[in-house]
Amino acid sequence: LAAHQADLRFGEAARSIDRSGDIWRIRTDRQTLSARALIIASPCWTAAKLLSSVTDPVLKESTDRLVREISRLQPSPITTVYAAWPQEAVSALPNWMMLQGDGPGEWIFDRGIHRLHRVCAIVASDCGSGEHEPISGMAMKIALKASRAVRLPPPPFVRAIVEKRATFVCTPDSPRLEQSTAGHLPGLW
Repeated sequence: LAAHQADLRFGEAARSIDRSGDIWRIRTDRQTLSARALIIASPCWTAAKLLSSVTDPVLKESTDRLVREISRLQPSPITTVYAAWPQEAVSALPNWMMLQGDGPGEWIFDRGIHRLHRVCAIVASDCGSGEHEPISGMAMKIALKASRAVRLPPPPFVRAIVEKRATFVCTPDSPRLEQSTAGHLPGLW
């Protein structure tokens, strides 16, 4: 984006958006910004809130419809399990690898050396903390799946972090979010 002269603002949350003529106005806590094109790259609930702030009567029907569809998306957790082996026990891991087989744990990423340990992150979609299994048990199962995939013994250190609303449920009956070819929200992605 920066290579294409996009104006990137970090740590400056958008509070509302609206359109005036051909220009989008983005209000932050500090200022009002203007742009011909706007990308909303945020969680669903934040996108719905921003779209609800649009008052331009020409766009209101389109934004209201989009807010209704976005609001139907159901949040879904992503669990990241961190596994660590003593540095001398593991020379290297693949930079990244897709895991095969049953059970949670789809991706493994080498996180390098930290405090004399080789660390990997294993990403497991839609497994939360488990209603029937404690998070520690689930984390160990995911770590064991990854350690088998990279041909290592079980990791002596395992920790899991569950992001409860990291993504949304994607099923055939999920809302289909799209802008019509007529471009009812010009310059908005």
